[in-house]
Amino acid sequence: MNAAIPENVHKDETGFQEKPDIKSLTCEELTEQIRDMGFPAYRGNQIFQWLHEKHAVSFSEMTNLPADMRRQLEENCDLRC
Repeated sequence: MNAAIPENVHKDETGFQEKPDIKSLTCEELTEQIRDMGFPAYRGNQIFQWLHEKHAVSFSEMTNLPADMRRQLEENCDLRC
């Protein structure tokens, strides 16, 4: 599936695509991105709560998410604090 590159994806100084900054997304945008990664939509709301209510600074803190999902988020997404 070829999805459009979200606005929160930027290129670094070498021109390589950086990981998307999911902390800058609205809850709806985050949910859409999580669905696009193959996870249930409700996980987007959980992650949004971790970022904006519990102020998590790493995916490893998000203990109500499956370990495999946290690993995929770490590999594919960024948390700019």
